[in-house]
Amino acid sequence: MQMSNTVDGPEAALITESLNNASARIRFYRLAFGSASEGQTLSIHEIKDIFGKLNANEKVKTRVSLTTPLARHNAKLVGLMYLCAETALPYGGTIELTQDASCWSVTATGARLTTNQRAWNALRGDTLPDVTPAQIQFVLLPEAVRQFNRKLSLEISDSVLQLSVT
Repeated sequence: MQMSNTVDGPEAALITESLNNASARIRFYRLAFGSASEGQTLSIHEIKDIFGKLNANEKVKTRVSLTTPLARHNAKLVGLMYLCAETALPYGGTIELTQDASCWSVTATGARLTTNQRAWNALRGDTLPDVTPAQIQFVLLPEAVRQFNRKLSLEISDSVLQLSVT
């Protein structure tokens, strides 16, 4: 998004930055929460653009190490995994998206991971009572995994969290 240069200075820069951040979030939310039909794909360039701009000015850095375009339904799964991983990094860190044959992984690394055990247990099949909007990805991810006939795995240590879909 571009603004006309009618106003200069730090205020205009902040407004432009806010618009760019909002645009990046909207594109990402369409990916993670939008419909995913068979046959649709996203190029590596699109994926890197969406995820690269997502946290461009924040303390969570994103690295995309995908090697082939993603089918839209796989991109949706990666987006939901990303949202789950992002909740574990309130103090900052790195989220890396990787691909190996038919496995997609999202790995969160940070000095201090914070995990809400009830939310993470929902990924293992437990129910999540009193779901808040900030936790909806923990309910939607297992549903999407079942819908697309995939398998979800989760590994959590003190400083690394990895979600994988095969």
